[in-house]
Amino acid sequence: MSPAITALDVTPRVPREESFDGPTIAEDLVMLLDLYRDLLALAFWRRISARFPKEALQLNSSI
Repeated sequence: MSPAITALDVTPRVPREESFDGPTIAEDLVMLLDLYRDLLALAFWRRISARFPKEALQLNSSI
């Protein structure tokens, strides 16, 4: 009786570093955390500028 052929037997062997050249999970997490930080800063700025519109206009014009 011959042994059964499994999917691993017919799958081509490709070194891991050549199989995917995209960003790593760590790089994706860093990007998502940067986006989250930017969104928090934007939400904070919107609340502050709504509460203090004159000061916000002065800050925006000085930038």
